[in-house]
Formats: sequence, C-alpha cells, structure tokens
Amino acid sequence: MILSDNPGCVKDIFKVELPRPREIDSPEFLAVRHRILACVEKEVEKFAKDEYDR
Repeated sequence: MILSDNPGCVKDIFKVELPRPREIDSPEFLAVRHRILACVEKEVEKFAKDEYDR
C-alpha cells in the first residue's frame, strides 16, 4: 500500500502474487519493484514541489 502526501489517503495498493521465497533478480520481481518505486517517486516529487512552493 502506498499512501499519498495527504495524510490518510491511499495512493495505490500493490498485490504481489510472487511465490516465496522471492528471487530479487527475477524479471517479475523487478517489474513489481519498478512499479512501486515509480509510484513512491511521484509522491515524493509532489511533496517536495508543494514544500518548495510554500
């Protein structure tokens, strides 16, 4: 679950259906990781912009 920069707002939910133990170098794992990090990065950029504009 990724929370937005607004407190208490859910930005996105990622259901990870990869078998355990997970191989962190598998293409499937890397794809999920990329999607999650891209979502987090957008929220961080949005927060930083809002803070800078104050």
